[in-house]
Amino acid sequence: MTQKAIGLPNRLSLRIVSIILAVAFLITGGMKLASVPQLVANFETYGFPAGSHYVVGLLEVVAAIGLFVRPFAKYAAFLLVVIAIGAISTHVIHPPIRQGIPALVLLILSAYPAYQYNFIANGADRS
Repeated sequence: MTQKAIGLPNRLSLRIVSIILAVAFLITGGMKLASVPQLVANFETYGFPAGSHYVVGLLEVVAAIGLFVRPFAKYAAFLLVVIAIGAISTHVIHPPIRQGIPALVLLILSAYPAYQYNFIANGADRS
């Protein structure tokens, strides 16, 4: 892979997607950490242990911040992919499935930086 493989347009799109993801996961993670009653009720309805919303919320917030810390961005992006897959799985198991559409969108968005940061980490970008 060459230096040219990840040019300015890719860097710009990576930054934009990362900002969108960070905002989305900071909001949803913050809501879980704040114990918004509807979210807590959802976790209970899905059969998750009490307090598990704190763990998920903390992971979301840490990963959202991690997207902007270069050494950790790759891992943060992969963590967001895993979180989104977990959310989609939950909505598939506990219908209506259409409630999982936002998680699917976040999965698709999370896959882009996960791929790009892996691409950069493997030597495509030395700047």
